[in-house]
Amino acid sequence: MHWEASVVFGYHFFMFRKRVRIALPIAILCCCGSLTALAQTQLPLVQEIKLPVRPHSGTLGGGFWAIGFSAGEVFQFRVARDQSLLIFYPNTSGKWPLIRVQKWWTAAPVTEEIDLPGWTESNTRYETDIGTDLLVTPDGKYAVALGGVGSVKDATHIPFPPSESIGHKPDLLITVVDLDRWKIVGALHSATVDSAADFRGAGIVNGKWLVLQGMDDEPENVKYEYLYDRVNRLISIPDLKPGPGCMTRSTEVKTLELPGRSETMGVLGVRNEADCSSLLAAAGVSSMRALEWHTYLEHDPEPKNLMVHTWPSLFSGQPESGKGTEPVGPDGEFDAGYWTSDEWDIYFKNPPFESSARKWYQLRQPNEKSPYQLDEYTLSGQLLKEREAGLESKPQCSTRNGCDCAVVDVSEQQGAILALCRVQSVNFTGSFDWHKQWLTLFRTDDLSQIGDVGLTTDYTRAAIAAADGRTYVVVVDQGRVIRIYSVPNQ
Repeated sequence: MHWEASVVFGYHFFMFRKRVRIALPIAILCCCGSLTALAQTQLPLVQEIKLPVRPHSGTLGGGFWAIGFSAGEVFQFRVARDQSLLIFYPNTSGKWPLIRVQKWWTAAPVTEEIDLPGWTESNTRYETDIGTDLLVTPDGKYAVALGGVGSVKDATHIPFPPSESIGHKPDLLITVVDLDRWKIVGALHSATVDSAADFRGAGIVNGKWLVLQGMDDEPENVKYEYLYDRVNRLISIPDLKPGPGCMTRSTEVKTLELPGRSETMGVLGVRNEADCSSLLAAAGVSSMRALEWHTYLEHDPEPKNLMVHTWPSLFSGQPESGKGTEPVGPDGEFDAGYWTSDEWDIYFKNPPFESSARKWYQLRQPNEKSPYQLDEYTLSGQLLKEREAGLESKPQCSTRNGCDCAVVDVSEQQGAILALCRVQSVNFTGSFDWHKQWLTLFRTDDLSQIGDVGLTTDYTRAAIAAADGRTYVVVVDQGRVIRIYSVPNQ
């Protein structure tokens, strides 16, 4: 997730287009059997489930030069503890379907739908900051649906209207669903709690708190201060009562020598979290740095030798992490800032994935040259095993653009590692055009390949899943269709 850190249009437009890239969510169902040695193959499609989503005209956001976002770009996918699949499908109608699919591995899957309050096209007109998320509490009792907008439009016609006006304020609409009763049990507009907070990251901590972090929308004391100062808030689940809040300041004021002039501005500095002790105690987390990694990426801070997610100050003189050769940012700061992430976009250097067993798995290119190598590390970053991945030999990679890959799911219980690969090119805006994409499944014991799943070039979410004693790969295409692929056992 990136900051809007640019003062030039080209960079600004590039970051805006990356803002619609929602991080591929990964979910692993209950373990029921494990993989054995298999010959590499195309995994067979055993089930296709069309979801009861309704098309609506228009887009969320957009207008003037901005391009709006369709429901197929901002849908969300999670798995509940009872192995049901949850798909959140934000559209322009103001009623955002939450769909639950149970017994999806059988010939008679069961589908339910409930409409959640959501923004309409008129509420989001001219907006570029549109964000969605779907979270499930660790006990599996509640789902939390989130829809954020940078500035509320048409404030007289908004879902769950509060008693006070929130027109032209940043707002996050939070809805809680009781999964046992399949019923909405609460809704809250964040602008009624923190009126100047543009919340752009959310997670569940200590089993009972929704943690939010965002940018401070108050007038700046120094240029670019809003990029680095963070508003933090805990909201209780399921009753949505405001808990402890604090401001995390990490703006360092510097006078920089720019072409033809000197200018004083804020840059990314060391985080000051002295005012956040009450919030950290309630959240049960040791530091704001660790809390931010869990909030935005749902895992521990990456070891410095594997780090890709840090992002430097625009004027720090350091290379962009993931595109340079060294980690950047003071003490491995994770510089986040948008609900939606650039993780739809895959680079030659991609972040590691933390498994439920707290190990890291990463596809990387040593010395930034082909071929890809698949590595397994301890939580602290110590290498356990490595193997050449064999991805470049695939026919899909035999193009002038080559292919880029990243680990997107791991299940040690099922002995499987899932990687997303793509053939892509960079267009004139600086964003990616996708030409081909697919999934490749590996074994955890020796890091060898199991098989592939072909994908369209649309927005797709996937997970390793297990049910009825079998292992599956579940793919959700644009929030409209679920495809179930079986992993053969021997």
